[in-house]
Amino acid sequence: MTKSIYILIFCLSLTISSIAWCEDKNNDFSDYDQLLIEEIEADYNGEQSEGSFDNHADEDLLDNDLLDGGLIQNETSNEPATEKTFDPVEPVNRAFFYFNDKVYIYVFTPVSKGYVKITPKFARTGIKNFFSNLGSPLRVVNNLLQGKIKNAGAETGRFFVNTFLGFLGFIDSAKVFKPLNPPEEDLGQTFGKWGIGNGPYLVIPFLGPSTLRDSAGMVGEFYINPVFYAYDLNSREKLIMDATEATNSMPSRMDLYKTLKDSALDPYTAARNAYMQIRKEQIKK
Repeated sequence: MTKSIYILIFCLSLTISSIAWCEDKNNDFSDYDQLLIEEIEADYNGEQSEGSFDNHADEDLLDNDLLDGGLIQNETSNEPATEKTFDPVEPVNRAFFYFNDKVYIYVFTPVSKGYVKITPKFARTGIKNFFSNLGSPLRVVNNLLQGKIKNAGAETGRFFVNTFLGFLGFIDSAKVFKPLNPPEEDLGQTFGKWGIGNGPYLVIPFLGPSTLRDSAGMVGEFYINPVFYAYDLNSREKLIMDATEATNSMPSRMDLYKTLKDSALDPYTAARNAYMQIRKEQIKK
């Protein structure tokens, strides 16, 4: 009897995983990447949604210097204030953007092409899903910090479904269950929900667009991620994991970067505006 139950569970797991794999195998992009694609297409077609950032420096000026610096948000709303992007170190940022551009073209792009040649698509998709699943506990923490109890429960359920039915997360089995697909959350978004503004816009060498708030969130996640404590990972092991994840996501990221660069008169401004708009929309959710 017990053996029959195990066989039934295995068959159910295999069926769900097969459906999820068929739906997921043609998608190399993360949720952030999908938003970036939409933003690039909208910018390319000249379509701007209400409240989006414009390329003109004279628009959306703020009445308050602190708001202009993105250090605080509108006290009457949980949403970020409509503001001109605060970019006080633009010459430095442009220099880093130029540096990143050359690294992307002459280092990352050849590496990503080589990686695609030696790594089958199903393996790349599986690795992407594995690291996404590994990030679930951190997303649960951020949902709890934002008071999103329902989403925290959904993210927890997603983690267990993918871990046990999706073969340790290599198959996104939870994808077929819509209630188990809440918006992704990170510490930068949590800070935004708490009323902390963007601060100055930054371009980080190798990593690309960010803000002071999101950079602080990225560092903070290193210390609050439950996975690191559960598996007692040291800095070297964490670095290896990050390098593996970055290498696996590099092909899709380089394709997106090429699309953005080819479709914009000023790639720096286009990347900045797209990043700021996406982060604004993510915090609204």
